[in-house]
Amino acid sequence: MLLERYSAVAADIDAEETADRFNLTREQQRAIIDSAEDLNQTALAYQRAVEAGNDERARELGREIIETTAELNASTESLTEQYAALEEETDINLDGAQAALNQSQQTLSQAAAAVAQREFTETTLTVETNRTTLSGGAPVRVTGQLTTTDGEPISDAPLTVGIGTDTVTTQTNDTGRFTTTYQPLLAPINASTLTVTYEPTSSAPYLGATATQRVSLTEQADTELRLANSTETAAFSETVRVNGTVHLLTETDRPLDGIPVVLTVDGQRLATATTDRTGAVSLADELPADIPDGTTELGVAIDRQDLAIAPSTATTQLTVQPTSTSLSVDAVTNTTNTTTVSVAGQLTTASGEPLADRELGITLGETRLGVVETDQTGAYQANYTVPDSVGRTADLTVAYDGTGTSLTGSTVTQQLSFTTVGWPRLGIALAAGFVVVSLIVVVFVRPPDWRWVRRLRARVTNEPVMTPSPSDPSDMAVSSSPDADGGDANATAHRHSFDHAQAALAAGHPNAAVQIAYGVARNHLRSDNAQPAETHWEFYQRWQRTGRPEIDSDHLRQLTELYETAAFSPHDISMETADDIVSTVEDRFR
Repeated sequence: MLLERYSAVAADIDAEETADRFNLTREQQRAIIDSAEDLNQTALAYQRAVEAGNDERARELGREIIETTAELNASTESLTEQYAALEEETDINLDGAQAALNQSQQTLSQAAAAVAQREFTETTLTVETNRTTLSGGAPVRVTGQLTTTDGEPISDAPLTVGIGTDTVTTQTNDTGRFTTTYQPLLAPINASTLTVTYEPTSSAPYLGATATQRVSLTEQADTELRLANSTETAAFSETVRVNGTVHLLTETDRPLDGIPVVLTVDGQRLATATTDRTGAVSLADELPADIPDGTTELGVAIDRQDLAIAPSTATTQLTVQPTSTSLSVDAVTNTTNTTTVSVAGQLTTASGEPLADRELGITLGETRLGVVETDQTGAYQANYTVPDSVGRTADLTVAYDGTGTSLTGSTVTQQLSFTTVGWPRLGIALAAGFVVVSLIVVVFVRPPDWRWVRRLRARVTNEPVMTPSPSDPSDMAVSSSPDADGGDANATAHRHSFDHAQAALAAGHPNAAVQIAYGVARNHLRSDNAQPAETHWEFYQRWQRTGRPEIDSDHLRQLTELYETAAFSPHDISMETADDIVSTVEDRFR
């Protein structure tokens, strides 16, 4: 907890290096505490085995105690160095923590020594070689003896002999002596130490031992790689296979297992594997796209340069076939203050396999918009602002080049139109002129319905449309005070409304025309018991119950559905449908 508080303080004062050291020290301290707790449980199990007279189990647990204690001693030495560095950097006194650590280390070491003394006998190992200059081309004879410290031979003891991880195994005879040959194979060149190690079994009553001999390894043994059953023709994503065998060009009895081998195509690494005891190896992997089609080189080589055996390579020819690609595009334009285009699609092989991490060029007309990269599914998506230089229509082109690969190029084109969605592209004057012309038609042909004018202006200028309240859609129809009999005034109002509906159709606004027609019909069908807050469907259901004959029920339902779409849906009704419904209402109520 103290180290955590120090770490927080160091972070607060922006002492990054010191904070990192605090964190590292805290982690090391926690790891030691955890290991000590595990060791305590092992010690309890050991005591129970001793009390039960189970000598074999006691030796197994005792060996675990000794090995874990050795690991903890190494960890505590590292932690001691961290304590010293922190004290120097921060002037914090960690004497208390260091003293506690030393005490714990001493206690553990004493306990491990007691276990070792009770359970195990110390051993001595000697080693000799017939020469000190080693070569991968010739074995060296290694001899020695394993005894207790009192000189008693240890028979049938397993030993490992070698340089680093490149080892052979042998065992002692009845006198504790051993003789073996060691031929370097995977030992690193310029190695300088040969090691013989005795690692007793977990239940053996002996402690391990190690002996070393100074040597020099400078000469590599020549090798040869031979290939068989290699793939001759392949295309992208198809499997390339080859079998090979490593031969050591010198006499040897040592198995040739574990030699690292790599498969390359056109110099690109495809697969790695290691040889078996006979030196045989099999390699296979899918052919990547980034290898051009045509005839290229397939190679197999020993994948290390610094071993006791010299590297060698074998090659053969591979024909890479081209793979056709398929490219799709779906572009959508949008206009608010500026005109944009959203481009999406997918790049695959002709058989439908996605092609990931491929660059595609996007062009609109003669203008290069940019480059987009496909994702893991081969899909791509990007948004661009359309330049002012692009006309009312232009071809959007997406292209995949395929250069440097076995994939053929692909191009797809979609024609885009900007005449209906690109009002700003036509100029403010043109838009304003359209509004003026529309208003002149309405003003001089019939008295204007100012609400319709506002809706028309909103459509042209992209301002919000102020639609009538759905609670009383009949307000869309022009109303006038009835005369004595009420008929002429209403007829005149309806005629004006129909004119407005026709004007809306002529201006290309079918939704407005449908709303006006619905208002006329509803105003005509209004009864004395009408409810002013009725929705369009409540009005329809009430009228249907009365059974009045002024309009066919199917026509009124169609009109109601179209009104709902026109008033509340973001989608436009088709001009043909709007024209039909306006004509139907006009035939019945004009």
